[in-house]
Amino acid sequence: MANIVLIDEKKGRRNVSRQLLGTRHSVYEASDPGLVIEMVNGNFNSLKIDAIMINRQVAKIYEGDAITHFRATYPDVPLIVILDSPDTALAIDYLEIGVKDILIKPIERKTLLNSLDKVDGRVVSN
Repeated sequence: MANIVLIDEKKGRRNVSRQLLGTRHSVYEASDPGLVIEMVNGNFNSLKIDAIMINRQVAKIYEGDAITHFRATYPDVPLIVILDSPDTALAIDYLEIGVKDILIKPIERKTLLNSLDKVDGRVVSN
């Protein structure tokens, strides 16, 4: 069972993603990237995070880009970015800084689980 952190400002979208992930993973939800930093650095410090999934719409933190921040601060934690619509230039930029996968909404369960399988083989999605 993998520990997945899911960042999205909308509870409904987090619920849909949680349902897509099923019961095979432990999902920790956050409504903004700042909470994830507290989670990683604070009371969840002993928790091994296998992947962070973040909706691009909530990717602002400290007046900067949360995705770039996560890649620089937590380089060993695979990052999956969810986009509302295709944006090739943005996707290439994120892949170049080490984002493991880009998903475009709407996301099917199989696509989501395949994405988790790609994150360095660290997450198993039977």
